[in-house]
Formats: sequence, C-alpha cells, structure tokens
Amino acid sequence: MRRTDPSSPAAPTALSRRHALALAAAATTAWSLPGGVSAARADTRAEPSPTEIADRPIPRFTYDPASDPLRTFYAARDQRAQRRCTIVTLGNSLTEGTSAPTPFEGYPGQTMHSLRDQFPTPAAGGLGYVPARYVIPNPSGPLWRYPGTVVKGTQHGIGRRVVPLAGAGTATLAGPAWSHVKIAWWAVARGDSITVQVDAGAAVTVTAESPGPKTWSSATYASAAARTIRVAAVAGKPELEGAWLFDGDVDRGIHVLNGGHHGSIAGSFSVATGVPAANSVWSDSLLRYDPALVTVSFHTNDPAQRTATQFRADLAAVVNLLRTKTAAPILLMAEFERQTMPAGRLWDDYTAAIAGVAADNRSRMVDFLDVGQYIPKLSGTGGADPYGWLATDRVHLTRAGYGRWAALLTAKLAATAR
Repeated sequence: MRRTDPSSPAAPTALSRRHALALAAAATTAWSLPGGVSAARADTRAEPSPTEIADRPIPRFTYDPASDPLRTFYAARDQRAQRRCTIVTLGNSLTEGTSAPTPFEGYPGQTMHSLRDQFPTPAAGGLGYVPARYVIPNPSGPLWRYPGTVVKGTQHGIGRRVVPLAGAGTATLAGPAWSHVKIAWWAVARGDSITVQVDAGAAVTVTAESPGPKTWSSATYASAAARTIRVAAVAGKPELEGAWLFDGDVDRGIHVLNGGHHGSIAGSFSVATGVPAANSVWSDSLLRYDPALVTVSFHTNDPAQRTATQFRADLAAVVNLLRTKTAAPILLMAEFERQTMPAGRLWDDYTAAIAGVAADNRSRMVDFLDVGQYIPKLSGTGGADPYGWLATDRVHLTRAGYGRWAALLTAKLAATAR
C-alpha cells in the first residue's frame, strides 16, 4: 500500500514518499541518487505512474574512487584479469530466481553474463554455483540428484540450502561443462568424511580435521567438458553445500554466486534478530568465496512478518553479521512493490528502512540501490505490467523482468570513476 495512487495524474506535485523517506534517512551523509544526482537536486515531480517508471532509462552510474562505498569492488572488477572478482547475492525467492526458466536466468545469473560482456577476460567463464538443492518450487536446469531421502538443511552454506549426505545417498551432478570444480561441503564434526568422484576416475576421500566449511578442488583440465560429479558420505554427518563450476576462470574473471532462499526474510539470516529458525552459522561459508561484493535483497516477504522498525533492525543485524566475516562492500537493494500490503503497513516505510540502514553504515562500505525506481508496482491497485515482467503467480518475475533488474544492477556495478 502506498500513500498516494502512483498511477493517478492528480497525485500531488511533491517528492514521492518513497524517495523522500529514502533521502531523509540518508540526509546526514553525502548520499547520491542514481546517476550521481545529489539529494538536494532530486526530481520533485509528482510520483510517476507505473508505465513512466517502466519507461525510465537506466542511468549511467559514476563513483568517487576516494569515497564511494563500493570503491574496493570497482577496483577488484578492474583487476579481474589478475584475480577473481566474486559477487555473492543474498535474498529471498526473487534472488533465488523463482519463475525464471532456470535459476541461472534470474537477475544474479543475467547480471554475471552482462558484466562478463562488459568486462571480459580471455576465459570463457564457467556456469557458476549449483547449490545442493533449491528452495524454489520445481526448479529446472543443472541439478544435483539423490537416490535417497533429501533432508532440507537450512543451517549452512550461502542460501542455507544444504543436504545431509548420510540419508540422501550419493549426490550426482551431470550435464554442465567445466574445466575446474570446487565442491563446497560442511563437516558437522571432526572426522566427517566424503568421497568425490569425477566421471569414472578414482574416488577421492576427504576427511575433515575440524568442523565447519570445507572445500575440495579438482584438477584443472585443459578445456571444459560435461563431466559427472559424484559426492557421497563416508563417515559422520557431512552436508553438501554445492559446486562452483569454472571454465578457464578459476583464478580470474567475474563470478556471481546465487545465495537466495525462497520464502526467507532478512531476520532469518542472523540469529541476533530473534526470528524463529534464524541462524548466523551459514555466514562461515562466505570465507571460502572471498567475495569482492555482497548484495542483500530482502523486502517483499518481510511486511507480512515484521514491522518496518523490526525490519530495519533485522537488516542492520545482517549487515553487522556480514561485517564479522568479510570486509567486502555490501549493496542493499529495495525491491519492486508487492501486490498488496498487510493492514496498517506501507511499502515505502520498508524502502526507507533499507535506505536508512545503508545510510547508517555508509562509512562501513554499505550502499543502497532502489530497484523499485526502475521496476514499478506490477499488479494490484495502481499496478501495471506493460512489458510482461511479472510471472503468472503475480509475485515473481519472468526472464524479461529479471533481465530488467539485471540491467539496473549491471549498470550500478559497471559505474565509471568521476
């Protein structure tokens, strides 16, 4: 629900509540809107209609190399030929890619390919991260297969999507081509062990000397080919997190790893929030990926469970947790407006909460991007979907809709120095 009808031509000629609250939350910083427009020079027209938002051109972003919160990411991006530049995306079903043809065609995957096009390396570039399981309904594309019972582990790994191997049997990933693979797994206790086999080669046994996140790396092959990977439990209670697939880019290039979890809220990603079933242990898995940037996108599910004040505190707790694990910049994203809101709750209050957390933590290298400025409310009162961006479930996006999100995020991450 919004304060005014965004499609009404009679809306008051004042700064939109979405933008006004976001700017007010950031008033104590040198905050910039997309394209480097300062808050003092923000557009004060009436709130645009959904079609006007949809037609709004995505700007060319710029950044200050001395002070921009994402400056170290931009430096890593520009050094991609010498070392990996990895982005980890955290969020809900909109991040995991629900309703896209495959999870790799959500905004994280499309962003990766767009960035690779703009910032190439000689390597072809691998598929990326295939989690042990997806939370989205009926996913397609490259998937791990299990002969046994799959228990849906939610404690470990990016996206909290592990599978305990003891009951699931031998996990098999077949189909995608790669020249190098890293298997991410979790040892619940010292002595937990797994075997990893590539095609018909000898199975390699790996035993954990301590509990926590573990990584097995394959040989690096001269060229990519479709190779079958099998991972099985040998002792203890090991959990499979996923596989990171490379094609000539094991030590260079741009990578985007999808850590979305369908149905989640911000509070579930930090135990400090007190949200039932929340945990923080998953964040230990970030260390193995050495991210140059972490994006965080929680918004659409939170109003049904948390007030705007609680949501702001939840998001701040996630930022605090991330800061204990990585020095990488953090980009907080506000999502497009949902179809309906719970009684007494306003979408713009949650957008302002996200902007406020970013403003509070700007000196800790936290930035803000409002996706809703470029993807309008697509359904419900005042909503419109002139370009077919909304999926048939009226909640998630089509491939084209995720493409719009990816175009905006790519523009932000392709910013040039000023």
